[in-house]
Amino acid sequence: MNCRKITGFRRIKEGYADYLEDESKLDAGSTRASGRIEALYLPKTTEEVQEAASELFSCGIPYCVSGGRTGITGGAVPEGCGALISLEGLKRAPELRYDEARACWTITLGAGWKLKSLQEMLTRGISNAGGKAAGSAGQGGKLVLPKLFFPVDPTETSAAIGGMAATNASGARTLFYGPTRDWVLGLEAVLANGSRMRAHRGEGALGEGKNITLSCGGRTITVPSLDPPVTKHAGGYWLKADAELIDLFIGSEGTLGMITELELRLVEPPDETLYLCLFPESDEPVDLVRALKNCAGFKPLALEYMDAKSLALLRDYRDLQHEASGVPDIPEQTAAVLYTEIGFSGEQAFREIKEELYSVFHEHGLRPDATWAGFSPGTLRAMKNFRHALPERINAVLGGRRRSIPGLTKIGTDMAVPDAALREMLRIYRSSLDARGLEYCIFGHIGNGHLHVNILPESREELEQGRELYKDFARRAASFGGSVSAEHGLGRLKREYLALQFGEEGREIMKKVKQLFDPKGLLNPGVLL
Repeated sequence: MNCRKITGFRRIKEGYADYLEDESKLDAGSTRASGRIEALYLPKTTEEVQEAASELFSCGIPYCVSGGRTGITGGAVPEGCGALISLEGLKRAPELRYDEARACWTITLGAGWKLKSLQEMLTRGISNAGGKAAGSAGQGGKLVLPKLFFPVDPTETSAAIGGMAATNASGARTLFYGPTRDWVLGLEAVLANGSRMRAHRGEGALGEGKNITLSCGGRTITVPSLDPPVTKHAGGYWLKADAELIDLFIGSEGTLGMITELELRLVEPPDETLYLCLFPESDEPVDLVRALKNCAGFKPLALEYMDAKSLALLRDYRDLQHEASGVPDIPEQTAAVLYTEIGFSGEQAFREIKEELYSVFHEHGLRPDATWAGFSPGTLRAMKNFRHALPERINAVLGGRRRSIPGLTKIGTDMAVPDAALREMLRIYRSSLDARGLEYCIFGHIGNGHLHVNILPESREELEQGRELYKDFARRAASFGGSVSAEHGLGRLKREYLALQFGEEGREIMKKVKQLFDPKGLLNPGVLL
């Protein structure tokens, strides 16, 4: 076998323990874990992935697949598996080309590339990154490369590109640019039995009427189509009637096949970007958010929110760490924070944006000086540090409590609701938590109707209360036509919520799809379904 293989659980745990967990902190190396992997495969090519999968398939060994291990739902943790295949070594040299048919630039690269590496490579130019470029030639036959970027921006930039596709990752700019699904033009995947397949955007819809027909390994099934929520969504197979084969693998969380290579669409960034933090004196953000989204002269790239309880945590953090906290000196009367990004080109466009923003400020009682604005990458970094200081502070608080109560953890929601239900969902969150006296804060992608409620329990009893509330929140979100998992996926820890989203009938339909592509049920058992 050409693929590198580490054997023996003890050797894996002692020398490769990072592969036994992800950011969920679910740990397949703990004494409570079910099953112990006896083999770790570290392929560097698609052919080596095929080797590893074929060997495990022939032996009937269930196995897990992982990438950057940045997920927080346990999808990359090999619980109940006999082996793990890590795709982080799949770093085929990137190839940039101009797609004449689609009139866009694309990049093809291995699934193991990190988002941060891709961003850096595009910033400095792919010719300096050991890749190839082909397509558009300018004067003198020289290749003309515009400034390009990949706009999907999850918080964790160490995420692997393959994992982003497998979970349909999104981020703050999803408001304007959409999730990963919208930017994948082609993919290569290895199925559970080691066979190789490719899928490309534009090959045609799988559905006809209200049914979808799928074929694999000489077998064909027809199942009813399932409409996903109209909100951001990353929970379950994409079985919409107009879905293509490529859509089935995006967001499947590695349960249908292992994505080994991707072709991504790229876009030119805005000429200039305004980065803007607003500091309103009221923590009732819905009307202000709607006003910003409905501006005639611009569409925000991002709209993020932190509530009053988030600010209380951040003020405490600044008192402890001062400027090192990344938290600015927040005006005393501030009750919440809204962050937005607005792209534009030229001074006239900016003057028009400024005029419309001032009109919104006046209408909603926001003073123009109760803002923090800038245009530079340095301003963007400072504002990101401000936003990211909140989860750091939350983790520090829970870390302190965990020293006296082992196993205590925060509970973080991931639901999204349509715009029309946002005000009511926010009311439900607050009233339910306040009634139980639980400590919490609310923040996140408010422009998408996607808020993260973080519950900070102080006892095991409060932890259980929080878990029960999570289920109720998921039911409420689904009842509004929203998503029980807007961006994190279901993984191992949240798979019970699939039935809340699609019903038991919908889950059974997805099980049939899984069985078609993985009849032995060996690939990522216990994930999503």
